[in-house]
Amino acid sequence: MGNDVPEAMHKPLRLKFLPRIALVCLYAVILFWLGRNLHWGCDLLTHTLMHCWWFACGLLAYFAVTKQWRWGAMSVVWVLGVGAIVLPASGWFAASADSSVVASGTDIRVLTWNTFVGNQDIENTAADIDAADADIIVIVEWTPAMRNHLAALRAEYPYRMEVPGQGAFGIALYSKVAGKIDTVLLPGDVSSLRFRAADPEIPIEVWAVHMLPPIGDRYWRFRNEQLAEIAGHLEKRSPDRQAIVCGDLNVTPWSGHFQTFLERSGCNDSREGHGYQASWPRRLGRLGIPIDHCLVDPRLQVIDRKIGFSQSANGSDHGSVLLTIRVRP
Repeated sequence: MGNDVPEAMHKPLRLKFLPRIALVCLYAVILFWLGRNLHWGCDLLTHTLMHCWWFACGLLAYFAVTKQWRWGAMSVVWVLGVGAIVLPASGWFAASADSSVVASGTDIRVLTWNTFVGNQDIENTAADIDAADADIIVIVEWTPAMRNHLAALRAEYPYRMEVPGQGAFGIALYSKVAGKIDTVLLPGDVSSLRFRAADPEIPIEVWAVHMLPPIGDRYWRFRNEQLAEIAGHLEKRSPDRQAIVCGDLNVTPWSGHFQTFLERSGCNDSREGHGYQASWPRRLGRLGIPIDHCLVDPRLQVIDRKIGFSQSANGSDHGSVLLTIRVRP
């Protein structure tokens, strides 16, 4: 009996401390975030920053309900401080105050999808791609096995290039819009594709890219160099060319390297004003992380942006990004 009473008393005490321990851990996350440009592990942790913010909002509500005001105040500081970091890049806010749709221009539909190198349901994946009816299609983790399944697609898209790669780094671009496609080799021996439309009324330059995953110091540095390489090309592009960078960048909007890329390239995140739009992994759906991107020149207007997940359990583990862009010469 003497042993049972203390155990009954300690149990609620332990439960009371768990939310406090969780808040202390969240403050530790900030320290890791500050080192995001110094170490790959810290940068990788930024993938979860939005999830941490949601969790902190839950802790704030808990401390308010239980009237733990000191801990509630600490939660408020965390939520406001980190909110200033994650919310501007959350996708819930428009890029500018002027978000009205322009009346004139040419609408282009762009689809980018990491179809997954281990895809066991390529037939349904090909059907989903066909149903999107995009003008330009970027396929990341393209494999030669997909070629036969995309036979009808290839017939509709006369301007195309398919580049096999090592492991998961095959890539392909298909376009109904007339233009020229060339290959640009990135650090880490990874191919990217650059498409330049021929019509002066559609002066777009589309990049199809797949960055290395930042797992380990070597791949992290390669990914950062790849982002810098693409940004360098975009800085040198012809002033009349309006850039679109599509693909699996293996980086979330809260990474310092992503923000640096936006600054150097002059591109906007097409998610702005269209929502959080997580694209990976499929099993988490809308609660995942946005690592598949379409970054666009400010002169391009994003009319619509959608994420589509395969309904097949054996299909891609990524969601597709379908963009409708209005191009003004």
